[in-house]
Amino acid sequence: MFYGVRFLRGVMSNIITSQATGNVVATLNRFAALVGTDDLSKRLIQVRKKLANQCLQTSAMLNRFEIPLGLMEFYGRGVSSPRNLNFSSNPRLYQAITFASTTIELARHMSSKAKKILVSRVLSALSPREDARPLAHEFRVAVALAHKGWDIEFVDFEGRGQFDFLGRRASDEIEVECKLVTGDLGNAVHREEFENFGNDLLKRISKQNRQLGSVRLDIALSDRMPKAFPEVQALISGALTVLDGNLAQLVVNGAKITRQQLDAMPLDPTNLRGSAFRVMEAIREERNGSVCGVFDETRFMVVHAYSERRSKVQDSILDAIEFGSSQFSRTRPSIIWTHFADLTNTELDSLIAIYREGTPTLLQGIAYKMFDSSKHDHVATLLFSGEAPITQHGGPDSLILHQPYFTQSGTLYPLYNNNCRVNQPLKELPF
Repeated sequence: MFYGVRFLRGVMSNIITSQATGNVVATLNRFAALVGTDDLSKRLIQVRKKLANQCLQTSAMLNRFEIPLGLMEFYGRGVSSPRNLNFSSNPRLYQAITFASTTIELARHMSSKAKKILVSRVLSALSPREDARPLAHEFRVAVALAHKGWDIEFVDFEGRGQFDFLGRRASDEIEVECKLVTGDLGNAVHREEFENFGNDLLKRISKQNRQLGSVRLDIALSDRMPKAFPEVQALISGALTVLDGNLAQLVVNGAKITRQQLDAMPLDPTNLRGSAFRVMEAIREERNGSVCGVFDETRFMVVHAYSERRSKVQDSILDAIEFGSSQFSRTRPSIIWTHFADLTNTELDSLIAIYREGTPTLLQGIAYKMFDSSKHDHVATLLFSGEAPITQHGGPDSLILHQPYFTQSGTLYPLYNNNCRVNQPLKELPF
């Protein structure tokens, strides 16, 4: 079934009414009834327990759980009795209510078969082992296209195709596949793997009541962050040995651990949390690694892990997009919309910035490889977006700064395939 403007209005009316009145209870009650009150409660409790067991909660983990965390704030500890909250200044709450509203509106238009698949995917996305952002990205793209008059059919949910949805406007038809990329793609040190390591390390430090002062620990890995329990424990033991000051440097299973005593407390005593995050982010960006730390008025300890392996970011993004290309029917112009979920302004700029000497951007390099291949001659456009608004660059592929429907400003970067054999309807953006 196709649905477009009415579908958009249904989603937006829930959001606008809630935003204007602060009354979100009706929407939340409908959402809980649709996915099952007990099942929803179970998922949110599981996420709450997971976070409670982590003494280290960094931005990567909080970003992954931004939608269930927002729902927790609305529902509190009783899914059957949602709360009215003013969420206009809290993007997490806004994304949560948008996710719920879109789910409700989609279900109204779907067959019973598709509705079951939708509910299953929503509940799975809200579990502690998963990430709701890829599904939310799919919803966001559908609403963005519906806003511009495209009728949307979720062929994936309906079992009539492998791509996400089909758009139809007048005589034009487009196939759309949505991909979500996190900051971990192509990097050897995944942030949540490191968080688990850092969590265990900080527990050991806390248990042994070490007095460290201000210290920085660098862990240079030869490749990936170890996953096997004995290797992780060996790395933790090595880190503790270096932190104790017995050695300035130690090599454990190819990982070089170095301790640096900081001469002065690098934090602002009037804003410990904010200044600590700024210092840790600056350290992380030195080698695109992962960082954790503990701090208070008297101590600051930061652990920085990075890999000396060559970055595979470009190859990994290309692999993800090429897989998306294979899911289309090849009979209509196709769009692959890739969203970078948790990149900072600097990281997103590094993918898009056009260098003065004319070197293609990293994303342009990916597009050129795809567009030169006849395997992808049905792909009309690659769209890249991110939630960090960056400086607009000049040139034919200039950026479009936009306001996604959940009110956060962001960056949209379109690249068009001049070799597309079905490109006639898409000489420009479809909205």
